[in-house]
Amino acid sequence: MRKRRGPLADAFTGCVWMPRVPARAYDQMLQLAEVVFAAHQPEDVWRLVCQELQVSLFGADVAAVIEINIAARAGTVIEMLPDPAALTMPRGSAMPGDLVADHPFSHHVFTTGTHPTMRVTDLVSSREWRRTGAHAWMREMMGAANHLNIPLAEIPGRVSTGLSLLRADRDFSDQDLDVANRIAPLLAGMSRHLHHPAREPPRN
Repeated sequence: MRKRRGPLADAFTGCVWMPRVPARAYDQMLQLAEVVFAAHQPEDVWRLVCQELQVSLFGADVAAVIEINIAARAGTVIEMLPDPAALTMPRGSAMPGDLVADHPFSHHVFTTGTHPTMRVTDLVSSREWRRTGAHAWMREMMGAANHLNIPLAEIPGRVSTGLSLLRADRDFSDQDLDVANRIAPLLAGMSRHLHHPAREPPRN
């Protein structure tokens, strides 16, 4: 169980306990935001985001942006890194139907309509996860099956987009989850920025 911070610290955060995030992670988030908000092409933005989260923030083996069509029970790859995984599932490709149907994240989205920040082992036990066909497919095709999801955007009941991070050697820690929770609003803001860019003021 986490230890709560003292009353003085709570007073500066409105008495709300905030997740512990390394200062280095905050620096990287700010640097990422500067680059992303200066970009104009969605494909460039999500490649930058995947690169930064995969290598610098989480030390993941694979990073991907996935769009889930809730009504159609289908998924589409928006971005996938690095190249070995991207060759297996290139940008714009459809997710295998069995993988979408069998994955705990997909099942959660389909049944609840929400796409929260979580690890797959927050939904099912490690033992249950290893028994699924989705786990076997990801181990074989992606080389990694320890899975953390960060939501990007939602159209309730219709479409849900998330950023998936995969590791081969170990699950994501509680601190990784804290970092993911803190960066999630930034990523959601980036997604809104891409879909609704600020209009340039009219020229006189």
